[in-house]
Amino acid sequence: MPEINKSDNLECYFCSVAKYEAEGAEIIYENEHFLSVLDNYPAVPGHALVIPRQHLVNLIDVPKDIGIEAFDALQQAQSMIRDRSDDWLEDLKLFYENMVNSPRDEYQARLGRSALDKFAIFSDCTIDSFTVGINDGKLAGRTIDHLHFQVMPRFDGDGSKDSTFGVRRVFPDTASYKNVD
Repeated sequence: MPEINKSDNLECYFCSVAKYEAEGAEIIYENEHFLSVLDNYPAVPGHALVIPRQHLVNLIDVPKDIGIEAFDALQQAQSMIRDRSDDWLEDLKLFYENMVNSPRDEYQARLGRSALDKFAIFSDCTIDSFTVGINDGKLAGRTIDHLHFQVMPRFDGDGSKDSTFGVRRVFPDTASYKNVD
């Protein structure tokens, strides 16, 4: 996927989201210091991001006095994804349809189609698991130099081949720390 912005916040996509200037940004929750938005390149239906309003690059940059608001935004995003009201599901489906019909690029079109393909399963299943993570730096996989938390609902049929050991799978040779049959 192409890099979306440079490191200075004048060109930062997430800063434009925080200022309500980003086209296509779908905000699902906000508090004083953080926003929860639907991911424009979803790994699964319901994939959301939590971003600080202030341009912060790394987790260590988050002032301790506002860190609790990050957890509030994470929990609110999870609740919204888990509860999935009919209105929210309609809006979400429309969000993915728009992604397919007017994509920014080929990646967004492909990921939007994938989200729509899994949408019926997502909308009818029970969500009781999430993968929540941070790609804190370029070597960790971050593509936008603005701190953001990934919130991905997990469900049977989400496309994951094997979620055993979760994020440890980044290192496949050392992911397993016990024998799993």
